[in-house]
Amino acid sequence: MILLENINKFCAKEGISTKEFERRCKLANSSVGKWKRGIATPSFRTLEKISKATNIPIEEWLRSDEA
Repeated sequence: MILLENINKFCAKEGISTKEFERRCKLANSSVGKWKRGIATPSFRTLEKISKATNIPIEEWLRSDEA
């Protein structure tokens, strides 16, 4: 999932953990882990939260660097 790859890149760039990312974006604990395991998928509302918290447009979160 492109979103997960971009979250990992963002966390590495910012020097933060996934838990810190979830906290900054006001996501439920273990949200990203559930996405990684295929237990859940992020809703549009969740993408909006991520975009607002990071000041990165949703389109950028869903864009592949390989495109």
